[in-house]
Amino acid sequence: MSTNAGDNKIILDETEMDVSLPKNFRGWTIEEVRRVMQDKLFKGTNCPCCGQHAKIYKRRLNSGMVASLIWLVLKYEETGDWVEPQKTAPRYVLANREMGKLLHWSLVDIKENDDTSRRTSGLWMPTPLGVDFAKNNVFISTYVYLYTNDVVGFSQITTNAREALGKKFNYDELMNNI
Repeated sequence: MSTNAGDNKIILDETEMDVSLPKNFRGWTIEEVRRVMQDKLFKGTNCPCCGQHAKIYKRRLNSGMVASLIWLVLKYEETGDWVEPQKTAPRYVLANREMGKLLHWSLVDIKENDDTSRRTSGLWMPTPLGVDFAKNNVFISTYVYLYTNDVVGFSQITTNAREALGKKFNYDELMNNI
């Protein structure tokens, strides 16, 4: 386990995690319990305090996410404003429903919702990192680690947009079509 330079995220490696959870926590400090719990979170375990299942989930940046991001970047560059995919996105973006997962990598932002009758505003914008990634200018972590849907770390394995698209999408075709 190491710290990613420039932020407080931890680079995690699940091979480091193999400690048995003790049955009796009497006399243990909260920090000791946390440390033991962290060691079990990749496989999943029940919290000794509340009994809830606790697990760190490893999520891959997939081709559908990257294709959606590329579409969003091109649309944003065309309009210069927040984009509403539900009204303007092609079928492959609407069908994969991956836009929200891009938040975990800080590749997109969603506009704050002012309408209490709606769950979200539905308006999206790429971040500067999202634009650079979509244009294949930077590498980012291939995997994000989530605990209760919050980012707790990233993999050391990295990818760029072209590589992350795999064989399912053609990078050049996506970049040339809106």
